[in-house]
Amino acid sequence: MYISSFIKKFLSIVFIAILFCQGPSFAQEKSLYERLGGVYPIAAVVDDFVDKLLINPIITANKNTVAGLAHITKPGLKYLLTEMICQAAGGPQKYTGKSMKEAHKDLKISEAEWEAMVKEFLASLGKFKVPNKEQIELVVIVGTTKADIVAATPAPPQAPAQAPPTIQAPQAPAQNQPAPQAPAAAAQAAPQLPAQAPSGVPSQPLLKLAPGVAIPAPQAAPTETAPAAQPAPEAAIPAPPAEPAQVQVIPALPEQVQPAPAEAPPSALPPDAQIAPQ
Repeated sequence: MYISSFIKKFLSIVFIAILFCQGPSFAQEKSLYERLGGVYPIAAVVDDFVDKLLINPIITANKNTVAGLAHITKPGLKYLLTEMICQAAGGPQKYTGKSMKEAHKDLKISEAEWEAMVKEFLASLGKFKVPNKEQIELVVIVGTTKADIVAATPAPPQAPAQAPPTIQAPQAPAQNQPAPQAPAAAAQAAPQLPAQAPSGVPSQPLLKLAPGVAIPAPQAAPTETAPAAQPAPEAAIPAPPAEPAQVQVIPALPEQVQPAPAEAPPSALPPDAQIAPQ
């Protein structure tokens, strides 16, 4: 118990000694306002900065900015900026102007204009030999107002995401199978036309002739036979047989022969006994 309490007391004394030694250094740290020299050096930097800003071609290219500056004088703008920086740096001044969002809502400040403003501000700080540490702190203070000053730009439309291509599994090569061969077609002979006349042709009429007159025999009509079809080659597929054309054969009718007048047979009677025709 005695050792533990002694250690606690020893550590407490060491901690107090460390705070006592470092306390004066923390107490001597000055605010940014004091390190910059107060309101007069800050006002000198703001005066040079505003003069540079109003002749910058990037800033003056914005017609909204030029029209907005017409509602405030140059000395008035410098005074409000001096108040704002002094208050942000820890000085006793109080900013009495509009908020940054309300003062810049219709100006449509672009990113290029913001970058041009920062360059002019750093140029003015360098002109008055402001140390780098204080320059960085001032730039950080000014940067806190960027969201209220620069107009939000719409994001460019993004192209719709394309689905990744599907990878198909390789297919096995198809085996070469011999093509089926058509069977050899048998030779088909075209049907021959019948030698007789078709049933639709009327038969010859019977002629009654006088006795002793010879009846000539009718001439038979020539029969037509279609040429026999040649057998198709084995590799070709046989075409369907064409239907035979029906040929109507009409037999020629014999000319009607008029019978000659029959002569009277010689009479056996004597000439004197013959009867003269009336």
